[in-house]
Amino acid sequence: MGYELRLLARIFALVAVLVAIGWLVTATRFRAVPVVLAVLAALQLVDLLRFQRRTRDRLAFVLAAWNAGELADRVPPRSDGGDAVLEATLAQIGDRLRAASHASERSARYLTEVLDHAPIALLAVVDEVVSPLNAAARRLIGRTGDVPVAQLARHGATFARDLVETPVGTRRLTRLVRDEPHTLVLSVGAFTSEGRVRRLISLQDIQGELEGRALEAWQDMARVLAHEITGSLTPVASLSATAAERLAEVDPGALDAATGTLIAEAREASAVAARRSDGLMRFVSRYREFAAMPPPQREPLELGELVGRIRALFAAELAAAGIALVVEPPAAPLHLAADRALLEQALINLVRNAGEALAGRPGATIWLRGRLTGAGRAALEVADNGAGVPPDLVERIFVPFFTTRKSGTGIGLSLVRLIAQVHGGAVAVSARPGGGAVFTLTL
Repeated sequence: MGYELRLLARIFALVAVLVAIGWLVTATRFRAVPVVLAVLAALQLVDLLRFQRRTRDRLAFVLAAWNAGELADRVPPRSDGGDAVLEATLAQIGDRLRAASHASERSARYLTEVLDHAPIALLAVVDEVVSPLNAAARRLIGRTGDVPVAQLARHGATFARDLVETPVGTRRLTRLVRDEPHTLVLSVGAFTSEGRVRRLISLQDIQGELEGRALEAWQDMARVLAHEITGSLTPVASLSATAAERLAEVDPGALDAATGTLIAEAREASAVAARRSDGLMRFVSRYREFAAMPPPQREPLELGELVGRIRALFAAELAAAGIALVVEPPAAPLHLAADRALLEQALINLVRNAGEALAGRPGATIWLRGRLTGAGRAALEVADNGAGVPPDLVERIFVPFFTTRKSGTGIGLSLVRLIAQVHGGAVAVSARPGGGAVFTLTL
């Protein structure tokens, strides 16, 4: 029986009882019967109201669930005697809302995963409080939750100021230093959430690209210079050596005094030319060394074992020079895949550089440390208690062929930087608390 027939049957029964009550009251003397029929009528009326309320309650339940955002995962089971059409419609609505809810949840999870794995750091800024929105942002600033902008000033006052002062819709370069320097392209947008306007900051780290292009340019120049200098210097070196040999064969006793003097001067000049040619050829070989960095041959290695090898290599040499070497391996074994020979060469250059900076200083000490950075990267540190690096030279000391020493070639630190880069890392220098310098090689 359909919903309409059941409703009409209930109404007809109620009307019939009411008519019977009226007839009995006016046409008979049986006073108890109308009372019984009145009770029956009341029960029929209650049944009619409950019949209607079931449908109303089901519809109200679905709408309330929808309004509350539960999207009908809790649509009640069908009730007996309800409207079949309404029951079917509610079932369809529930199915569609459940499907929409699940699709929305999948879409939200997908977008969250995409956002979290985006290589560009995303930050939200409101009321000078920074919220990292993805993993790249958390790694960059070293925080997992909200942080006041003022606390980020220790990584660079300009960086903290740019987060809040860069106009919406503009881009600029900014710089952050945390374990290693980062040159960032900062872009600013805005969005409204929870009734508040928030700044959306995207930060793209281009430090590696900048250093890579610069080093490629230096390597290209070094290759060209090495080729040109070698081509011009080789015959000069050969002729100088030949001249020195021929002049050495001349017997001074067979010459008069004036000629002997000239021969002696020529012999000395040719010897000097030969020595300078040889020195220039060695210098050109350093050009070639910088220009022909081999690709890294990665192999598994442990950072503590690596710093131990450097200690064994330098312990006697530094002790003889009156320099203490303090080696601090990582607190726990730290494994990575890297080129052992290249990393050893980088550490050798850094330790030698520190040793030269400490020459003749009382209490000279070099610290060699291996550790894990806050961003989860392996780091090697070489620190000393020397004079440190002047602030105006911090950006220049890694430039190929730049040196402040008379006997330096300017290759050592640039090679360290190149070795770090081919491992996907960087090298930076900072002031050591208490005096001196700290060179940090991150991988």
